[in-house]
Amino acid sequence: MFKKEKQSTFAEDIYNKTVQFTRKPFFFRTLKLKKEFQSRFELIVIFLSLTLWILRDTDQDTSQDLVNIFFSRFRCLSKRIRGCRFICR
Repeated sequence: MFKKEKQSTFAEDIYNKTVQFTRKPFFFRTLKLKKEFQSRFELIVIFLSLTLWILRDTDQDTSQDLVNIFFSRFRCLSKRIRGCRFICR
């Protein structure tokens, strides 16, 4: 029971750090990416894919938690973009 909570926390930390990392000015100033939703989304997908590739043989529970977090956040964000008002978790 405690193990699952720790893994979810670990996956949540990985996701949050990935999202923070994609906000760095390096991507927009040096690499000349447009500072818009699509560019950040693509960066997040690339970095999460690399993370999942690294975790592929060692920690499948965290990998699954990470995928679940990503899709729940993306679903929440897409609903907010379409104008739905609700609290995302």
